[in-house]
Amino acid sequence: MNRTIKGKIAKFCTYTGLKWPEALNIALWDIRNAPRQPIRTYILAKTSLLNGDERLTQYVLKLQENFKVKRDIAQWCQPTPPEIQVHNLQPGDKVLIKVFSCKSKLEPRWEEPYTVLLSSYFAVKVAGKETWVRHSHVKRLPENYPVDGQQATRNSTTTTTLETETI
Repeated sequence: MNRTIKGKIAKFCTYTGLKWPEALNIALWDIRNAPRQPIRTYILAKTSLLNGDERLTQYVLKLQENFKVKRDIAQWCQPTPPEIQVHNLQPGDKVLIKVFSCKSKLEPRWEEPYTVLLSSYFAVKVAGKETWVRHSHVKRLPENYPVDGQQATRNSTTTTTLETETI
């Protein structure tokens, strides 16, 4: 509608030399009084389709029947559970859960280890959480992860010393 109003205002301003605030009322009046097509000519209703050409009617009805038959056949061919193994988490595994609402960059990105209680195709149920957790938000606990108060060991034993000179 805005495009129509702009076009009408541009025409009236060009041909009459009026400024756009003066041409606005004329453009709105012209748009409101323009003859319009009824809505049913834009959208084909079922009645217009069925009252039209007999060959077209038969073709559309046959297409609908074929679609219903093919849909029923395809529904029986679809496997109920997905056959692709999405994850390999089993009950009893230790996992970490991703934290999405970190307030600072120094906070850990993964919550403490949880034990998997149940496992489905796309989610796992862990001890300590009421809701299921999506498999993509969970990762298996790394082997070198410190558990139950153990200290993490450093792999490197090198230390750096800083020497200062006095001038």
